[in-house]
Amino acid sequence: MVKLVATLGTSPWRAIESFPYLVRKGENVDEVRVVTTSNAEAKKAWKMLRLMFVCCIQDKFPKVEISEHPLDIEDIYTEDDLRS
Repeated sequence: MVKLVATLGTSPWRAIESFPYLVRKGENVDEVRVVTTSNAEAKKAWKMLRLMFVCCIQDKFPKVEISEHPLDIEDIYTEDDLRS
């Protein structure tokens, strides 16, 4: 099985587009793990992504799970933030 790990900024589109791309390539994705920050806009994007996933992906792929993996930082602005 394949785990998709996606970082989420303020727009959910990149994370949601990756799933069908991998499926079209023949990957058997069984889980989507979304890394978020504590940024308010990123939290809104997570809510949107979760709703889109439930309405548009889980209907066709009911065994695929999605989960949030929050980082305890506001956002990633510098290389030092990546090391936190």
